[in-house]
Amino acid sequence: RLASTVLSNETSESQYYLASNPDEDSLVPTQRLSEIWPNIRTVKAHTVPTTTLDELLSAELVVEQGQTVASLWCMVDCLPADLILFGAERSLAQFSVVVARVVMTDLQSDGSVGLLPNIATYLQGKGLKRLCVLETTHPAIGYAVFVRDYASTYQQYADAVTKQLHVANATITQQNEQLSEQRL
Repeated sequence: RLASTVLSNETSESQYYLASNPDEDSLVPTQRLSEIWPNIRTVKAHTVPTTTLDELLSAELVVEQGQTVASLWCMVDCLPADLILFGAERSLAQFSVVVARVVMTDLQSDGSVGLLPNIATYLQGKGLKRLCVLETTHPAIGYAVFVRDYASTYQQYADAVTKQLHVANATITQQNEQLSEQRL
């Protein structure tokens, strides 16, 4: 399927910037990218509707009768990848691999531009582990590859089940004590 839409972290309207370098057309104002590309400029800016990755994928990730959806790969080949991934809160659980275009150097400008530390921290909290960062033709831009950390996910699941077991055992013990008191 093909969907022509602009992704962000929320469904709303945003400024979309057409840059002098067409590869950098995005929601990121071009002046924020001037530290990476000194001669970049805005050719045109206009307001566009945005949606989240969760909403875009909602029809694809429907779970029917308890069956899980096959693991998915997600490639975000634009900036700001962090905003797009922030809008994939529910979908991230289904992704086994995420590849995101990232800015590898800190920028002086404020706002989201897809910095590697921001994306890595967020995805780590969602059970994805950084595998590597692939170089591109620009030294400040790369592709960060994240994979599902199944060992950690399994351990979290095992810990949760153990906790539920302890709670159930405590409840059973308490109910047995109450039953003994009622018998007396």
